[in-house]
Amino acid sequence: MVMPAADVKAVAPIPHTAQKPDRFSPLLHQRLSTVIIEALDWRECLERYDRPRTVMYLDPPYPGNGANYRHNMRAAADHQELADRLNAARCRWILSSYDTPEVYQLFSHCVITPVQSASGMKTGAAEARAGRRRTLNREVLITNFPPPATPQYLIAG
Repeated sequence: MVMPAADVKAVAPIPHTAQKPDRFSPLLHQRLSTVIIEALDWRECLERYDRPRTVMYLDPPYPGNGANYRHNMRAAADHQELADRLNAARCRWILSSYDTPEVYQLFSHCVITPVQSASGMKTGAAEARAGRRRTLNREVLITNFPPPATPQYLIAG
């Protein structure tokens, strides 16, 4: 996801469920009206949007993940290349990855915040009784800027 500077106006279509007034506050809708969501190779995304007033969220294939993605990054050299390019970026960026020593080494000059996420779909009571549960993952959010001490959330009011 790329959050462009005010001079860039591009909007992805909003799904019909998001148009219900009780789903999103007007402030949130207004804030997201200039957000661009891309499914690009990270090189093309950075080439296209790397500007000082841009905040970019990158969610690349994680190191060691055996999944087959359109834009794979299977080799350690691919992740080193991404880290090197992000180190030279003019934009502010947020990158998600696994919580591993290798990731800490690649981004040692950055702010790294451990987070926990659940993968897989939410399961109902029947699935829970059958022992099928969501997998908890240890991940990190990495930034090239210090996050605010107190997160600012848009609250419908």
